[in-house]
This record gives sequence, C-alpha cells and structure tokens, in this order.
Amino acid sequence: MAMNTYCIRKPWMTLGDDFVINNTDEDGEGIAYQVNNKLLRVRETYFMEDGDGNDLYRIMERNVPNHRVCIYDADEERVAVIRKRGDGTYWAHVDGERDIFVTGDVESGSGVLFSNVGGLNVARMTEAWLFSLVDSFQIDIRADQEDSLILAIAIACQYLAGDEGDDDDDDESMIGPLGAVLFANAFLFRKVWLSIGDDFVINNIGGEDVGFYCNHKAIRVRQHYELLNSDDELVYIIRERLRPRHRMVIEDEGGEKVGVIRKRSDGSYWCHVDGERDVFAEGDATENRLELSNIGGLNIASMRPALEALFPESADMNMVLLRADQEDALIMALLIGVQFLYEDEGDDEEDDED
Repeated sequence: MAMNTYCIRKPWMTLGDDFVINNTDEDGEGIAYQVNNKLLRVRETYFMEDGDGNDLYRIMERNVPNHRVCIYDADEERVAVIRKRGDGTYWAHVDGERDIFVTGDVESGSGVLFSNVGGLNVARMTEAWLFSLVDSFQIDIRADQEDSLILAIAIACQYLAGDEGDDDDDDESMIGPLGAVLFANAFLFRKVWLSIGDDFVINNIGGEDVGFYCNHKAIRVRQHYELLNSDDELVYIIRERLRPRHRMVIEDEGGEKVGVIRKRSDGSYWCHVDGERDVFAEGDATENRLELSNIGGLNIASMRPALEALFPESADMNMVLLRADQEDALIMALLIGVQFLYEDEGDDEEDDED
C-alpha cells in the first residue's frame, strides 16, 4: 500500500515553540500542517492547522487523571484520548471505538511505530532518508489513514514523553474490541492447523462462515495442499520443492507459479511473489505468532492467538488480520507454506536472492 510521507524537524516540540510539518512537495519544503503552542493557557494546548491555516485539532493536556492528552476537533468535540502507560508505550483511544498504540523512542522521535489493536502498523517515524533536509524526521503514514489525526497523536505522545506513565485500569474497558478489524480483514485458523493428511477450514471474521478450505493431498510424492474458496473453487496449490530444499511453491489454478516461499537459517521466511515483490514473515510458527511485512518493513498481516474480546469461543483458534489492500487467498497460501516449513532448518543459499 502507498504511504503518505511528511517531514518534521528534530527539535520538534519545545515549550512555547510553534513548528510546521512539511509534505513531500518540493523535496520536503511544502507546508502541510502548522502547530501553534498556546503557552499562556492554564493547560498546555497545541492548535493544529492545515497548510492554509484552517483549524483541525486542539491538543490539550488533561489534569485528572494525569498522563493523558485529549484531542478535540474544530467543533470542540473530543476525538481521542492519549495515555502514557507505565511500560513507556502510548495508547490512543479514538472516536470511542478504535485504538492506536505507539511504541519506540517518542522523546527523540526516532524508531516510532503506530499500530492498531491487531498489531498491524499504520505509521512510523524514522530519521529522514528520502529528503535532503538535515536534522529532520520522516513520518510515513499508510494511505488508508487520516494523516492529520496520526500526526496529532504523534504530537500528543511527544508531549507525554517526559511523563512517567501509569498502569491504572480506569479506562482499559475503553479498548474497542472491533478496532482490530477496522483496519483489516480477519480470519480464524484452528491452532493445530496443519497435520499430515489432514484437511481444515479457514473461517471468516464471524467464526462460522467458511472463508477457505485447505485440502492436503497426502499420497503424493511431494507435500501438496490445495486452497479452495468458499464456493469450493481451486485458488492456489501449495507444494514443496525438493531441490533446493527449504522451499514451498505457490501455483495458481492453471499451474502457473505465483510465489516461492523460502525458510532462511535465521528462522524467518521470505516469499517472492510474481517475480517482482516480496513478503517477509518473522516470529514463531510453533507458537502461532507471525508478523508479515513488505520490503519497506510495514506490516501487511499478522497471526496470533485469537482475541477473546472478538471471538469468545475461540480458545483453540488463531486470528489472522490482513491489511484491506492485500489478496486474502495469497496470504493464506503463504501461511500454509510457512507452517509446513517451520521444522525445516532453513538455509542461507544465494540461489534466488535476486
């Protein structure tokens, strides 16, 4: 998915200081947003405007309880509450129904990730590398996000960076249980999901409707799995490749190769798709925890034990969340290939690094 990119100077939030957030026009010099600090108010307040000076958000500290910053829109309606927790992470509860979590060194502004409750990254802040501007940070935001809101949350987190945080439970109940699916498509896998000669189904978000069928052709010389859609139509074939080993091949219904999945010696997985793009998987398949990302490092899918808040009767299930711009069937085929390879020792051969 495309990303929208902004630049912000490194000393980007100083008491009483106003600053601008630049867009990618003119090598990062076009003004996208302006942030004005109203120092004389009782509570620290920042006003965020677009490049034309139109009011967007008011970002204000909340005195009771501490460790909170509120974001209000131009109509004085509260949009989000940002909280710093005792572990140093940040949690933004947005619109009373969804959540964004922020990790990394917010105070310095480098290596900061923004993710939803399902663990999928929606934005990141890093040292600027696309532009000639020095002493700047670069903020990349997924194109399906509201850029101004993500930037307002970033400002609120940076304001809270020096706060010690807390572990109070006063608003834990606010976490929106459907926040995981607002940004993603979701499926359920059973936890024991790939056994020799065993077939299984992949359920849609409701937990009852079948999304895909996986049939294992156990009598073949090579391990061979067929992925069918809910209409029982063949979508992909997933089979092992004997030479070199540590590979699984994904083919379409016509037998054309779509992707090759490789396990590397560091335990990660790499899927080269359509000869032109790549998907990487890291984590522990035996523990049902995998994060899938593109070559730019942004998450495109995540697998983990199912959240009881979403699926109360899912104790033996895994939840797979996908970015809405992904091809669901291809990600399912990739996960099947990865799970088959998890006991393989992997390799560092360079035969297909290109």
